[in-house]
Amino acid sequence: MRTALRCAMRVGVLITALCVTGAYAADLPKVLSLDEAIRLAIERNPLIQAARSEIVMSEGDMVTASKRLNPAFTFQSANYPYFQSNGGPFFSNQELTARVDYEIQTRGRRKLRTEAARRAVEAQKSLYEDRVRQLRLEVQRAYYQVVLARSNLKVAKAVLGQTDQVIELNRVRYRQGEISELELTRVEVERLRFVDDVFQSELALKNAKATLLALLNADDLGADFDVIGELPVSDP
Repeated sequence: MRTALRCAMRVGVLITALCVTGAYAADLPKVLSLDEAIRLAIERNPLIQAARSEIVMSEGDMVTASKRLNPAFTFQSANYPYFQSNGGPFFSNQELTARVDYEIQTRGRRKLRTEAARRAVEAQKSLYEDRVRQLRLEVQRAYYQVVLARSNLKVAKAVLGQTDQVIELNRVRYRQGEISELELTRVEVERLRFVDDVFQSELALKNAKATLLALLNADDLGADFDVIGELPVSDP
């Protein structure tokens, strides 16, 4: 009975933790640091919350295991003619049985049970710490992917801007007869590649942000935010 109750409690905790998903709507900061991202991910992750609750329940099991077992009292009634019109006196016409069961345990057995419960607590704590460690690594990886994607977008926009300047200069030179129309067209066609680079960089940044937001258990994976940190970028 006790085992079934603990299992039901664990299932209830897990369902409650999963229901928390989506409870964080618009409370993300506009500028997100790495430490803050890790903190939010740990606070909001349903598996982390479930593991934390498992620790609390395991600690309760350890306290219960260290105590003596309670006696069990049962009361049974048999052979009473319930379906007869005249069943006779209630207490005189049936068999009543009262029983008290109490399991006598030696101190060594209770000590072993307590030790097993203590090790179960340690196992739950190790599981919790491992999940936190894995989540921290995932958030760090996703965060720096956002930093990298943002830097790539800046480079792509800078290259496109410089290309536009070159095209404008070549148009002046073309009007002055210094270059041919073919040379001008070649540069203008080359610009399309840099435009596509900007588009791909913008898409990569959106995807990187969505990945990080998913780890933060955010409702809107398209929410806009910025991160702190820059990658060293040389002039294109």
